[in-house]
Amino acid sequence: MVVTCKMPFKHKLKEKEVRRFINLSRFIWNVINEETSPIIMAHIEKPGITVHHTNKNACISLWTSGSMNITGIQSLKEAEDLYDKILKEIKKLCPRIMK
Repeated sequence: MVVTCKMPFKHKLKEKEVRRFINLSRFIWNVINEETSPIIMAHIEKPGITVHHTNKNACISLWTSGSMNITGIQSLKEAEDLYDKILKEIKKLCPRIMK
């Protein structure tokens, strides 16, 4: 399942805010496509094993504009839980960015 959503940002994330978010967040974030349009991506492990005998994980992609994709989930409730976790992290680490 893939869920696309938008964070309520006042403005795009600046480089300083992106670095702060990556360094202080409890999730492990990676920056992808840094030259043109930075995307911050995290893989969050979930309990269980897939049919290919690997650990389950959800992938979250966050653009500096606030757009977000969540993949590797089974239900809308999982997506809402992950969205809430990421929203709390952003509010805690970059408080001036939210509307």
